[in-house]
Amino acid sequence: MELGVAIVAVAISLVSFVVNLYASRAADRHARMPVLIPQFYEADDGGHGVSVRNIGRGPAVNVVMANALGDLAKKDIRRVRLSRYKNQRHWGGVMHLERIPEGDKLDYVWDSVGFAGALGLTYTDVLGSPYTMLSGEYGTKAINAAIIRPRSLYDLEFPQAR
Repeated sequence: MELGVAIVAVAISLVSFVVNLYASRAADRHARMPVLIPQFYEADDGGHGVSVRNIGRGPAVNVVMANALGDLAKKDIRRVRLSRYKNQRHWGGVMHLERIPEGDKLDYVWDSVGFAGALGLTYTDVLGSPYTMLSGEYGTKAINAAIIRPRSLYDLEFPQAR
């Protein structure tokens, strides 16, 4: 009987430890999580631009921005299932952006020709945890994964902020 009680106590302790470990890691990640929000505008020179603002709690690094193509741009984004493998060919105009500090924003020239109505941003926090934000006419969705996966950041266009 005493052995059974001891085994149950050890099992409860292990479950409690795992739950606390998971909660601690999630709290740590959310404490440094950047959140990027794109906002489109018409520039003074008649062109178009996109302002990328970091409203999160840490700097966004390794930022990649792309036009969403096909179903990603034409359906209710909240209902689209984002997958790195399924949506691999649904991106156009992929660019590598500068890092965006917490509370800051960067403005970029945006070629609206061929723009289907949604924009994707994939980025990491300073410790490498990936995030993707998809935003457009039909909603906004954020997930904890890198959906836009260019082969190399080195090969991408690196536009200068305005």
